[in-house]
Amino acid sequence: MASSLDTLFEDYRIVEELAFDITKQEKTTQLNNIRKKIESVIDSIEQRYPYKQSLNLTTNNKNKPHKKDKKSGANKTENHTNKEKTNGVISRAQYLYFTGRYFTISGNDKDSALALLQESIKLDPSLIECWNTLGSIYYSCNELLASKFCFESALEHDRYNKISFMSLSKILRQPIMARNGRNVNEMEIMENCIQSLILAKQALKYSKNSKKNALKDGELWFNLGNAYLMTFLNCINGFKLESSIQLAKEQKVDKKEKEKAKEEKMDWLAGLDEAYFAEEYEKEEMYAAIRREIETELNDGSNNLLYHVYIKKCLSAYKCASTKCIINKHEHHPDLYCNRSHIHIYQENYDAALHDLKLSIKYSSIHDVDQVCLKSA
Repeated sequence: MASSLDTLFEDYRIVEELAFDITKQEKTTQLNNIRKKIESVIDSIEQRYPYKQSLNLTTNNKNKPHKKDKKSGANKTENHTNKEKTNGVISRAQYLYFTGRYFTISGNDKDSALALLQESIKLDPSLIECWNTLGSIYYSCNELLASKFCFESALEHDRYNKISFMSLSKILRQPIMARNGRNVNEMEIMENCIQSLILAKQALKYSKNSKKNALKDGELWFNLGNAYLMTFLNCINGFKLESSIQLAKEQKVDKKEKEKAKEEKMDWLAGLDEAYFAEEYEKEEMYAAIRREIETELNDGSNNLLYHVYIKKCLSAYKCASTKCIINKHEHHPDLYCNRSHIHIYQENYDAALHDLKLSIKYSSIHDVDQVCLKSA
C-alpha cells in the first residue's frame, strides 16, 4: 500500500507540475482520477488500522520545524516504526503523512495538513517524502528558511533524493534569501547562486549513482539550466567571494599535504564506521571539485559576455530538457521557453526570442498559467 501511494503521489505531482501538452480539462480529469485512487487506498488503510480515530487536527501549526522537532519523541518510537516498515505494516507515522499529503492536494485546510505532517515527522524523522512535503508547503507560504530546513533534513536520510536537491537549489535562487531587513546582500546573492548551481550539479551526479536515469530526466536538466542562468546574471560582476579566496588557497596546497592531513584524520577516527566516513569524504571531494570548476569558469577572463560559457551551458541544459530527455520531458513547459527568451534577447537574437515567447504564451494559455518570466528560475 505504501509503495502504491508513493507512486500515485508522484504521478499527481508530475501531472500537476509538468503536464503542459494536454488541455486544462484533460489535466483536471487526470488529477481527479489520481486523487480518487489515493483516497481509495487511504480508505483501505483506515479500514485495516484504527489510526483515524486518534487524529488530532487541533495542533498549533504556526510553529515551524526546528532541529528539536526532528528528534522529539523519535527515540521512543523509532525502533517500533522501523519494525513496522520491515513487516510491511503501515505505521501511524506513515498514515499521518499519507493523510496530510492528501489534504494538500484535495483543497483541505493547509493548517490541518501541516499538523498531520508535523506529527508524522516527530514519530518517524526518517520519512523522506514527509520532509519534502513539509518543505513544499512552507515554500508555497514563502517560509523559505523553514522550507530549506525540511529539504536539508530529507537529504540527511537520503543523499540521492532528487526532489530535495532540486528544491534546495530553487530556494537558494530566491533573492529574499539574501535579505537582511530591507537591504539585499549582493555578496550573499552570489554565494547562494553558486550553491544553487552546485546542488543542481550534485542532483545529476547523485541521481546518476542511484541508477534512476538521471541523464534522461528533464526536470534535472531544466533545474540545471535555471541555475546556470541565475549564476550568470548574478555572478559575472567581478566580485571575489571569501569562499573563492579560500578555495584558491586550497588549490595551492600540495597534494601530498592533503593526503597526509586526510590520513591523520582517519587515524583519529580509527575504530569508527569507515564506510560512513568514506562516503562523507567522497561527498566533500565532489563538492570541492564542483566548486573549483565553477570558480574557474567564472574567473576565466577569456569569456565573451554575449557568449559566456554559462549561457552556452544553460542553452544546452534547456535543449536536453526539451528535446533529448525521455523522462519528465519539458517540450511543452512554458517557463523553459520564457526563460530561454531572455537569453536570446540578451544576445540580440530577437527572432528566436519572439519564437520562444510565442511558445511560452501558447502552452501557458492552455492552462491559464500567469506569464512571469524567470518564474521557475
